[in-house]
Amino acid sequence: MVDPKIVDTYIVGKEGFIVGLCESLGIPETINQTLESEDGRPVDIPYGVSAMIMMVNMCHDHRALSRLAEYYEYSDLEGLFHYPVQLDQLNDDRFGGLLDLLYEAGCRKIFTQIAAKAVSLYGIEVKTINFDTTSKVMWGKYESSDGSMGAIKMDFGHSKDKREDKKQIKFGIGCANGLVVDARVLSGNMDDKTYNKENLNELDFLQTLALENAKGESVVYRILEKTCEYAGHMLSLAVCYSESLRPSKEKTIKKVVVKESENIASFIKTFAKREFACVEDATLEIAKLEKKSFNKVRFHDVSCSVREEEKRQRGRPSKKNPETSTQEHKYFVDIISIVNEQKINHEVNQACCFVLCSNDTALRGEAILREYKTQDSVEKKISTVKIASVCRCYLFRIS
Repeated sequence: MVDPKIVDTYIVGKEGFIVGLCESLGIPETINQTLESEDGRPVDIPYGVSAMIMMVNMCHDHRALSRLAEYYEYSDLEGLFHYPVQLDQLNDDRFGGLLDLLYEAGCRKIFTQIAAKAVSLYGIEVKTINFDTTSKVMWGKYESSDGSMGAIKMDFGHSKDKREDKKQIKFGIGCANGLVVDARVLSGNMDDKTYNKENLNELDFLQTLALENAKGESVVYRILEKTCEYAGHMLSLAVCYSESLRPSKEKTIKKVVVKESENIASFIKTFAKREFACVEDATLEIAKLEKKSFNKVRFHDVSCSVREEEKRQRGRPSKKNPETSTQEHKYFVDIISIVNEQKINHEVNQACCFVLCSNDTALRGEAILREYKTQDSVEKKISTVKIASVCRCYLFRIS
């Protein structure tokens, strides 16, 4: 039997699950790579481990930083975090300093890197990202020692907690298929319109890279990293977006839109004068149009309807029985077409994207794109070979 006086027992429940999830997402490694400095003094506890110590407390019990030692008093710290941590090392100075480092490195950038890895790891398909904000009521004063308010401002604003009498801060998050992929802390007076506008230009989960093109011009790319399996092989993918492609793609798609408009206009002109004897015939013609003529329309919203008109008899209407003068009706097909700007913009955005892949799963998206851009040197050599072959043929014919 084991003597309970010489053996310490611990129960690990939610805490172990949280740590396991953090490690599977590579959170400790991401934070270590971001915060560690090659020239700096090695820390006694890695930044990634310190971050998990805070996160476990936040997800489980949420005690103040000054009470973390109290929270972990009966926990096996080394067994839980897989690193030798002593209880007396858990103090608010350590975690306050960690928060300062995270802020300087960019909390949003770190978070979105982790979110991007989660999207790739669990095969979550991201088609749309929905953004929204919420507010949190604040009490007291939060000025720093020099009187400044810091990065954000606790202020009055539109309160979603219905507390217009209190100052507040705001949180803005973006979700894709239920997964939070972007998060920001905002000043209390930040309005949703400004927040949404800033988000369009600040989606940090996309890497941004500037490269020179063949003309020596700087071209900015946005890169999203993913992985996939193809024919039994794991591949690293780099989904790249280039704003420089936009003018040419808009021009190409505009030609398609104009061509569609001309085709639809010809149908409108034809059916404006075409008469049908009954509603059934007109309805049948609409079905044919929708199936054969308008099914491939991409950038217009086309709707068809039946219009009924009276068909009067020839001759002068009867004065005694005017109702008998209208014995029949005639029917026409009305076609209405509206350009769908949303579909056009979506098509342009897709056309500005291209996908690169590599069987080297260790390559990041930036490295894949840089390697792809070296293809220009091969194309130049091909041109040189073509020119050389033409010159040789020319010399041969002269001789």
